Amino acid sequence: MPVVSVRIKAESVKLNWIGVPVPKNITVRQFYEDLIAGNIVSEVQLNYKDRLQPVKVEFLFNTTGSFNVVSMEYNMIEAIEAWGIRVQYYQTDSLMLPPSEMSINVFEQMMNNATNFNHLPTFTISEQSNALEKLRYDIVEWICENNGGWSKDTAITTGKEFVKDLAAMLWYTDKCDSEKLKI
Repeated sequence: MPVVSVRIKAESVKLNWIGVPVPKNITVRQFYEDLIAGNIVSEVQLNYKDRLQPVKVEFLFNTTGSFNVVSMEYNMIEAIEAWGIRVQYYQTDSLMLPPSEMSINVFEQMMNNATNFNHLPTFTISEQSNALEKLRYDIVEWICENNGGWSKDTAITTGKEFVKDLAAMLWYTDKCDSEKLKI
């Protein structure tokens, strides 16, 4: 019997992430109705008024990301397999909107995402470093000063290769231009 992590948002109860076993051959709606009646877990019971309210359900695989709204008539086991083990039930006319239906400030979201991209590749520099190695270090400093960067994992791989390739291109372009001027 699979277990899901359930949260219920209603006026009479705010159940925050409790592990609940899922019976076989039950719909998402039947699971909710048995849950709020106290048939599955005795600690969870809604008052009569809340039981009459229309409800929506969302599923999620982990603690981050966005929820997937799922039909209440879907098979509960299949919904868990397809959309995740975190299940959130909420009243559709309640004042408390679920995260997926809150108004989104796109600019604020972009700024929050930008703060996640502030990692830079590392290059060591010493007195024995050649001019190309110093150029790599200068490029990383320039990216940092201009609030650039990558995600943590990407900085180590793609970011480092990008800086190496850019430094090589600038180095050899400058070298070729210098040789043309001498002719």
